[in-house]
Amino acid sequence: MIESMYGVMVVPLIIGLVALFVGAGLPKKWGGLLALGVGLLIGVAYGLTEAGWTILQSLIIGAALGLSASGLYSTQKNVRETPTRPPLEVNSYRVAGKTKSRVTR
Repeated sequence: MIESMYGVMVVPLIIGLVALFVGAGLPKKWGGLLALGVGLLIGVAYGLTEAGWTILQSLIIGAALGLSASGLYSTQKNVRETPTRPPLEVNSYRVAGKTKSRVTR
């Protein structure tokens, strides 16, 4: 599988293009589909012109690139948007001479 074309890493390039389009106003929910489309486009363009692959090989590699970029894009987006939760707090108390503990947030 191709990792780079002309010295450029492909998956980060796709992520950057998707971020550029989302920043320009594309709804975030379409980011994954855009990443798949760009991956297919790059895979087919490179595979048929430079690598000499068949159309099926080009589509499969393009889909793998797009889906990889889509997963990385959504993962980093989810990590940045996930709110942090407060740490757990353990409270100890006595009931009928026995110590009990309760975990709360």
